[in-house]
Amino acid sequence: MSSFLEVGSSTMMANLSTFDGNLTSPTGSPADTSPRLDLDLDVGETFLDAGNASNCTNDYCVSDEDYIDMIVNHIFPTRYEWALIAMHCVVFIVGLVGNALVCVAVYRNHTMRTVTNYFLVNLSVADLLMSLLNCTFNFIFMINSDWPFGAGYCTVNNFISHATVAASSFTLVAISTDRYMAIVRPLQHSLSRKKARIAVVVVWVSSTSLAVPSLLYSTTKTRRYAGEQTRTVCYMEWPDGAFPNSLIEYIYNIVFLGLTYLVPVTVMLVCYTRMALELWGSKSVGEMTQRQFESIQAKRKVILMFIIVVSIFAICWLPYHGFFIYSYHNTALTRANYVQHVYLAFYWFGMANAMVNPAIYYWMNSRFRLYFKQVLCLRCCARGKDSEMFNLQSTKMSHSTMSRSKSANSKKGAENAVPWSARRLQTQEVHISDIAVMAAS
Repeated sequence: MSSFLEVGSSTMMANLSTFDGNLTSPTGSPADTSPRLDLDLDVGETFLDAGNASNCTNDYCVSDEDYIDMIVNHIFPTRYEWALIAMHCVVFIVGLVGNALVCVAVYRNHTMRTVTNYFLVNLSVADLLMSLLNCTFNFIFMINSDWPFGAGYCTVNNFISHATVAASSFTLVAISTDRYMAIVRPLQHSLSRKKARIAVVVVWVSSTSLAVPSLLYSTTKTRRYAGEQTRTVCYMEWPDGAFPNSLIEYIYNIVFLGLTYLVPVTVMLVCYTRMALELWGSKSVGEMTQRQFESIQAKRKVILMFIIVVSIFAICWLPYHGFFIYSYHNTALTRANYVQHVYLAFYWFGMANAMVNPAIYYWMNSRFRLYFKQVLCLRCCARGKDSEMFNLQSTKMSHSTMSRSKSANSKKGAENAVPWSARRLQTQEVHISDIAVMAAS
């Protein structure tokens, strides 16, 4: 299918698809199952070589009938192309602005610098890198069937795509584990800000290590077509070949899929199930004091927010992963006329995850909502209920901090006299000072 770049019209070339590499997967060959955000196109020549027409006009042979069919069946309608561009712009702008606001809000406000918020900032940084350095370049590549950014940035692009997907996934696991320890095992929870920073470093070291093959095997290839036209593709050339003939790439993609999606989603499912049982089923409301009830309510709101964040992450990336797994076992799908439209829809769905998280914070968290408005200089909008709640929460936090400071020594002396169950409840209430920073209104 690569030969539709022979069309002289630049408008047509801008409408061509990049799924032609998938159209030629031979039966039994491993398909690309990774959440990689590039699409290997090196195998387009397989289909063209199979044509074996008598009127070869370039490096490949294809009959006039097949050539016309390829143009008619796979060229994008103009309205559809504009719809794709509009959808991409929404993801790019909302993701860029929203995640930048999260970082600025935490940086500019000392009360927002909690352990949990450090992880949220790290998640936003990963989404920002994906939006800035990966999303737009891949979109242009897929729309134009051409990589105009050079071999160097081909390597950077593939590396960023792997590293940011892994970092987002690992950060969500870190958040889930931290909240699990704070709520289900509070006596063992001692994650300080310093340890949180170390955890962030570990996340990025792990993510970049997992993406190292992208630095080693990314390359470009330029092909010549009729009319002296050329097309450059960005792909990965492994020691045993390129997609779909590389067994090494297939194994790597399966491992990457497991480490960045299957295992993290399973861990998060277990953690949030245990937290839900602890917060919604451990004690009836009538057995609680007012302070205990408020503490539990604050925790519930925060955990509910994270459950939504994790659920959307799993939902957004599931179609993309499922597409490659299904196409590996059903290679006929890769030859369907509609496959590129499906792929682009799944790709957009995965990218949309980068813009959703800031919207969730704004919707469910009064502090983030207020700080977002302040950063955007919407002072008039920041007044009223949100401002009053912010002042009230700040006053409560300051009073709580002073009270704990004054009574710290007396608590140490009396700790051994307190029953274990009571100490566990007290510990949970102390940990709510960290969670209360994010409590939703």
